[in-house]
Amino acid sequence: MNLLYVAFWASVGGVAAWRFHMPGGAFIGALLACVLYRTFAAQLPALPGSASFVIQILAGILVASSFDPHLARTFKHLLPWAFMGAVFYILVGFFLARLFTVLGILEPKTALFSLTPGGLLGMSVVSTAENSQPGVVVMFHFIRVIFVLLVTPFIGHFIQR
Repeated sequence: MNLLYVAFWASVGGVAAWRFHMPGGAFIGALLACVLYRTFAAQLPALPGSASFVIQILAGILVASSFDPHLARTFKHLLPWAFMGAVFYILVGFFLARLFTVLGILEPKTALFSLTPGGLLGMSVVSTAENSQPGVVVMFHFIRVIFVLLVTPFIGHFIQR
């Protein structure tokens, strides 16, 4: 029964954020509503493995459906730069993870998954599969995503001037 409550609050949060035109609103709103519900409600049972499996497949379909095969041909000259950016981000994330570990803030695996850039959903799935602390990883990436979504438009506005 608790899972029905979670689904209800996720739907309310997702629809509300979507209606306010928040970027990624359905996902971010559902996530925030579920976190709030779990914070103030009784501890919920974990999702059955089959539900997690189906959700991961659906997330894969959602991400893959945005791929346009023409991108590979059209932006082929950008691929080395994208790879270089990814390597740089991973190195910065690794450095920050090492720093957080040395300072005793996070354990090594959780620090790596929390501070290495990646998609919120993907990093939470990987951290769960690697027996890290997915709740901590989700919190770090959630804060990053919200911060980026709120700050980047303002920076972009001033850059255009």
